[in-house]
Amino acid sequence: MVLALQSEIDVDRQFLDDQFTEFYNIHHQIVLLYTLGKVGDLRDAEEIAAATFMVTYEKIIFNGEHPITDRVAHTYGTANHKAKDVLRKKYRDKLVEPINLSVAMVDPNPSPERQVEQSELRDRLAH
Repeated sequence: MVLALQSEIDVDRQFLDDQFTEFYNIHHQIVLLYTLGKVGDLRDAEEIAAATFMVTYEKIIFNGEHPITDRVAHTYGTANHKAKDVLRKKYRDKLVEPINLSVAMVDPNPSPERQVEQSELRDRLAH
């Protein structure tokens, strides 16, 4: 009885693995290009695609059968969210150089050193 149940579970698992493999083969390149368009970096896009399909695989295996349209929507939604996470992290981690507010203040008769500092500040803010 236990052996028969295990055999049935193995067959179901193989069926779901096969479904995932087919789904992956159809959608991997498209998800990769989609995420590449979002983040602009191939390495990030590959990582996002891999993480996206891991989530999709877990959803298929642990939740069983899904209509194909739900799987597609879920996969692209996951890719979109993961791309946004990467972009948030990338821009949050950029170091922003602090601005010396005393240099930014307008002085009607600045010293030559102060003029150079203000000029450098204007150049930095312009870029």
